[in-house]
Amino acid sequence: MKKVSFQSIGAGIVLLISFVFSAGLHAQWVYLAEDFEYPSLPDTTEDKVPPVLPSGWSAVIEYGSTNWRFRYGGYGTGTIRHPRYPASGRRNALFQVQQNFWKAKLITPSLDLSTATKPVLMFYLAQDEWFGSVDYLNVYYRKSATDSWHFIKSYTSKKVNWELDSIQLEDAWLSNDFYIAFEGVSNYGWGVCIDSVVIKDSYVTPRVLTSVTVTQASVSDVPQGYKYAPILRIDFRVTGNTDSVFLTSLNVNRANTDVSNLVNNGVALFFTQDTVFSPTQMVGTATNFSGDVASFSGLHVSLPSGRSSVWVTYSIKDNATVGATLSAKIEANQIVADGKTWPTVTQDPGKSRKIIATIYKEDFEGSPSWDLHGEFEINSVTVYQPPLMIGYPHPANAYSGTKVLGTDLTGIAPTLGFYEQNLTSNEYYAVSPSFDARYYKDLKIVYQRCLNVKDADSAAFYAYDGTTWHKIWYSGQVLTTIADPSWRTITHDMSAVERQSNVKIMYGLGPTNNLTQMSGWTIDDIFVTGTEVNYDIAPTALVSPVTDCGLTSAETVTATFTNKGKLALTGSIPVQYSANGGPPVNETLVIAGTLNPGQSMNYSFTQKIN
Repeated sequence: MKKVSFQSIGAGIVLLISFVFSAGLHAQWVYLAEDFEYPSLPDTTEDKVPPVLPSGWSAVIEYGSTNWRFRYGGYGTGTIRHPRYPASGRRNALFQVQQNFWKAKLITPSLDLSTATKPVLMFYLAQDEWFGSVDYLNVYYRKSATDSWHFIKSYTSKKVNWELDSIQLEDAWLSNDFYIAFEGVSNYGWGVCIDSVVIKDSYVTPRVLTSVTVTQASVSDVPQGYKYAPILRIDFRVTGNTDSVFLTSLNVNRANTDVSNLVNNGVALFFTQDTVFSPTQMVGTATNFSGDVASFSGLHVSLPSGRSSVWVTYSIKDNATVGATLSAKIEANQIVADGKTWPTVTQDPGKSRKIIATIYKEDFEGSPSWDLHGEFEINSVTVYQPPLMIGYPHPANAYSGTKVLGTDLTGIAPTLGFYEQNLTSNEYYAVSPSFDARYYKDLKIVYQRCLNVKDADSAAFYAYDGTTWHKIWYSGQVLTTIADPSWRTITHDMSAVERQSNVKIMYGLGPTNNLTQMSGWTIDDIFVTGTEVNYDIAPTALVSPVTDCGLTSAETVTATFTNKGKLALTGSIPVQYSANGGPPVNETLVIAGTLNPGQSMNYSFTQKIN
């Protein structure tokens, strides 16, 4: 058999290929082993366009003018690169450009995998973030030189250091003219780096679940009325390449959660093949806690080779207790998978999420009364994807439910599914109904977004305080094209309009130029949140003294005080005044009876002013 192993040496990783023959075992063939080495080039040399490609490899620019190249380590400024070294040897492949959504494919030679035995693709990947932006890698295969490319997997999260990944190549994909393509997609990160690419036979080994790990999914606040808030992430690690491993049951302990804050059937599980949450693939049926435990039985979830995740989520009542905590844990032996019980000991992250007050929410189901202009509409999505499009089309599915708010969701002429050229400022806009935020501070908005807008065009979010529209966010702040490939959770500070009674929000699009068009806004599940101000009394007018030539040397100070809080005031409240920068005069205002929200009363200080 042929044995391939990876060994760490110093800062790099050396690929070792050895041949070991053993009687009674089939040969384990290596069909591809590429380290992108060019011994004649010094370490600091980068191969520009056209790249010097390994034998049989090809590179195709799909959009833009930058191709894959090969260098010592990743892209960087000065002497610091991201990553600093190749994964092995003196060269790695790199796709990097300071643009958005430029992309190119690095394609393997033709490979004969027609007789391969459970072949596996292995490679090292690094893609560091730059101010929160990460470039992407997509992996494809095709069964002949004339076949179309078939998507296998996408890598969208940051990888600061080299990480080894493997993809099992399915039997149905294999042919005698087989290709793999590594597609780099720019997003203003430090670039996509790959190294030590190997395709080899693997032993036919049954899949085995090797570990189950429970972590806290998030610690951010959860608005009242929020649906499917992730609480726990349960990671399953599976090795092997034949047979199946199934998750069959799972019991969740509520930890410190008060279940009265959850909706009926408010505990749900979702499955993903990466560590980014998406409420698209529910596992089993949503349920309730019975005592301390929510039980999911009769599951039949096939766990793939590598890592996959099951998410425990809670859906929160509209009137849930503000400040209440949301947590969960998995007690020992409460997961049944691969015919065994997991974990061996209780896994409790010991963290929680907190419920915050919701002032306004909208999921765009039913008939929401938004004011829509231009190509903004509320509807389900029809996906349009021209062959030379930039960015991504609208997502095929709403984040929750069936409808979203967005620009040209249904195909409005002349450019179906995309915003038009030469729009004026905010020519497309969508305005919410007004809502009352008088009794709230620390206003924030949380919503799901999939936005695609060119750097020369403009998308913006505004908030209205009853008099003035405040620009809270606009796409020009990020100085680049925005190309969201999928739903993202977005939060903006709305403190500019807190404590106001006639608040609205608005999404705008425009101006645009006469060049590239993109899909624009897609929005779902909006929550405006804040901290309740229950008790707040404030001076709102000075009744006396007034400016006049007939004043005496001892004037009474009388002021109007207004209850600006959410609840009625009773009892006594400390008040003070100061004159001409002098020391403060402190007294106690006694409320006779009750001062209701919005009501005012006058108070005359006993100490007069000179």
